[in-house]
Amino acid sequence: MTTIHVTASREYDVLVQPGLLDDAGAQIDDDAVAAAVTAIEGYPYMLQLVGYWTWEQADGAPISAEHVARGTRQALQEL
Repeated sequence: MTTIHVTASREYDVLVQPGLLDDAGAQIDDDAVAAAVTAIEGYPYMLQLVGYWTWEQADGAPISAEHVARGTRQALQEL
């Protein structure tokens, strides 16, 4: 089985792609993006889990590094 890793640059691009959060009426600060990229560690599935659980933690508020930290803990429990 081959493990696919994405680069931190690609992860960043996915998290801040134009329109993605804007269309949902959401915002994410730079510290939150950096925390998410670190948490994802290049694994596409972690991108999905961290993104999902961070979104749930933010519950409509601007997404912060604290939301990412809580979302990451949830993601790791799900693995």
